[in-house]
Amino acid sequence: MKALIIMLLIVLSLPGLAQTFKINYEQFQQALTKEDYNDCIEKGNQLLQMVRYPSILYKVAECYCQADSVNKSLGLLQELAGKGLPYDITSNLKLDKLKGTTAYGSLVEQFARNAKPVLGSENAFVLDDVRMIPEGLTATADGKRFFISSLAQRKIVAYENNRQKDFILPGQNRIWMVLGMKISADGKSIWVCSASENARHNGYSGIFGFDLNTGRLIKKYVLDNKSTEHLFNDLVIAPNNTIYFTDSKAGKVYKLSLTEGHITPLVAHDFIYPNGIAFDEKRNMLYVADRTGITSIDLQTNALTALTTVEPGFLNYIDGLYFYNHSLIGIQGTGSDKDRIVRLYLNESGQQVARIQVLESFHPDYVEPTTGAIVNNEFYFIAISQVSQLQPDGTILNPGQLRKPLIKKIRLD
Repeated sequence: MKALIIMLLIVLSLPGLAQTFKINYEQFQQALTKEDYNDCIEKGNQLLQMVRYPSILYKVAECYCQADSVNKSLGLLQELAGKGLPYDITSNLKLDKLKGTTAYGSLVEQFARNAKPVLGSENAFVLDDVRMIPEGLTATADGKRFFISSLAQRKIVAYENNRQKDFILPGQNRIWMVLGMKISADGKSIWVCSASENARHNGYSGIFGFDLNTGRLIKKYVLDNKSTEHLFNDLVIAPNNTIYFTDSKAGKVYKLSLTEGHITPLVAHDFIYPNGIAFDEKRNMLYVADRTGITSIDLQTNALTALTTVEPGFLNYIDGLYFYNHSLIGIQGTGSDKDRIVRLYLNESGQQVARIQVLESFHPDYVEPTTGAIVNNEFYFIAISQVSQLQPDGTILNPGQLRKPLIKKIRLD
């Protein structure tokens, strides 16, 4: 999971909603730097009308407190606590004025309860190369072979029988950073998102297909950076051999018919850094996670619906997203450097979250968990990715501090 400020550096080229959000956020940051708290409140509330980001809610709460609007500050903090978010307000000097209020003690207690880890996973396997910086994970239906993508080394590793080996060699077929991946329904091919951030091809991105047995390139479909920059992030494959995938930099969801061989926008809507994507085959419906939350797309009509929650909760900060038994499994940040695995139970229409179950949260092993794969009734996921250590020029920030990538699993039923 990337922090909000890192995300904003990425969306510089986005149109529409994302561009408006970026401009407003820059103004908000400028007001924070100047400690003009009334301006912070005004600019922050403009942002919150677009997206109720937990991290922005928290900053606006600080501004209200500094501007002596204690009750409004408490109201925002109570909203955050009610959604299950963990914040340590006792050490925040900008919230000191709240300490004399009757609500402060209960807020401290609720945030402390929210911060308690929920542990439910076990280790599945560990990869040897600390410099791999894994991002994507997929598996065969029988769970005998796992495939893990590498951002730093531009390759795909296969893990089978407690052994790992390179399935796609570094830079093979001119592949760039490798992100989300899925195996076709017939189990014969693997399709992956790849993106470049090097100087020559910055903003290029492609969908690469490989034979699952031989690793031979089947086909690749590439968009250049002439009209806009691209970052193909994650994908799903429908039974009709159509690939749907997110483009985080362009703010789009695309479709690629493997029969026709053309990449086209699925809908005109501009997303803010679309990332995880899931497919409900029964309803023929996509679910797309972006910075605003989760949006469903009815593939019959292309109608979009922003998911809401029946109970207090939040749907932001989701990276990997997966459909399972009328629910969504998400790898979710909290805006406070703490991550969790959630199960979102959907209502009958599939367009509202009826219940949020935290499967695991704040595990001490987590270092920026990213994506996963469902095998039978277990969810395997990358618990240690260290993606923030990878710099745009391909170097690693603190190589001596890297840990071996860890894959964990958690039972769903």
